[in-house]
Amino acid sequence: MKPFFKGRRILPVFFGAIAVFLCGPVSALAILSVPNISSNTPKIRVLLNESIAWVEVGGWDLDARTSRPIKSRLRSNGRVSWRFSCSSGRVRLVSPHTQVFEGPLEVSSPSGAFLWGSKMIRESLVIHPAKSGCSVVNVLDIEKYLDGVVNGEFSAKWNSEAVAAQVIAARSYALYQSKQARLNKAFFDVESTTKDQVYLGVEGEETRASQVVSKTRGVVLASALDERGARIRAFPSGDLVPIKAFYHSTCGGKTDSPEDVWGQPQIGVRGGVRCLHCGSSPRFRWDVKLSNLEIDRLFSSFGKGKVRSIEALSRFPSGRVRQVKVGFLDGAGKFSSTVLNGSQFRSILGVERLRSTFFDVSGSATRDWIFQGRGNGHGVGMCQWGAKEMGAEGYNAEQILTHYYPQAYLVKVWK
Repeated sequence: MKPFFKGRRILPVFFGAIAVFLCGPVSALAILSVPNISSNTPKIRVLLNESIAWVEVGGWDLDARTSRPIKSRLRSNGRVSWRFSCSSGRVRLVSPHTQVFEGPLEVSSPSGAFLWGSKMIRESLVIHPAKSGCSVVNVLDIEKYLDGVVNGEFSAKWNSEAVAAQVIAARSYALYQSKQARLNKAFFDVESTTKDQVYLGVEGEETRASQVVSKTRGVVLASALDERGARIRAFPSGDLVPIKAFYHSTCGGKTDSPEDVWGQPQIGVRGGVRCLHCGSSPRFRWDVKLSNLEIDRLFSSFGKGKVRSIEALSRFPSGRVRQVKVGFLDGAGKFSSTVLNGSQFRSILGVERLRSTFFDVSGSATRDWIFQGRGNGHGVGMCQWGAKEMGAEGYNAEQILTHYYPQAYLVKVWK
């Protein structure tokens, strides 16, 4: 047994556990099957852009519909290019002729694909009138969405077991966000950027990625809850809940818990685990030097004067900074200070510059400030570089996921 491998769960027979054997490079996974498994793949609503002045779509036999009764449909025969704008809760066709719709407006094509500007879009595009301009949402099959996430968030060139683990985590995250968005009556489920998961669309798809997505089809990480919200072991008596399967680039040796990083616990993602596999990451260790002038500029909005001290007040068990105390001296010679949490401090300096909250700081008002740190990202959930190396070392997808999400189960929720 390799270090820190927690082993495969042995599930009682009455759970209805089944082994799903995946052909090709991805190994067999022990997966729990839910009762009355769905044969329908859910759709996901991906926010592509918001508050833009114009929306241009083009393709063959396009169809635009709205649920509103006024001028509810627009159809084309043959090749067409449409241009829309938005204002006052309405979507306005401005070219090749004019027509006004009570938004939102859904555009699709019988071919299943068409152009949004110069980008190929699958299934349908929904134009929502925003306070300023249009917001554009792509509605598509969640499995096809994942095809466009693989190379946005990691790489299809990695070991297939590592890719399978990350596809399952990405599917779990997307399904969780989708359920929450619908509960909150939001008009989209996920953003196409690092705010959620980077979605490259059709341009990011490739055969290797699609093969792994297909071979893990419908498989998510889930937790089981009873009516009090407590985790249970017998799924038939509880509600199956997909976990918000956070992941990040490089943990630097240990992952962290959501409650430590953001102050909010998450079902199925609790505590942190040691990671001995991300040491080869180019961002395992890093350092950055910032001048006093730059630090003063970054903190100028506080209106407290020049920065004279930066101190890590406390740390979480993982070693990441919990609180930072920043000292200021104003023009009248008055000293004051502000205490920030680690994530706030990192945001002020810039997440691409201060790659994680796993850092030490040195310097003074007469010298440059030097930050020496480890890892890249928030540190919660799966360490992507660790997963990559685990796959290369011979771990299978289930072992990788069990290590980083020890409180979750692998469940197949649609065929």
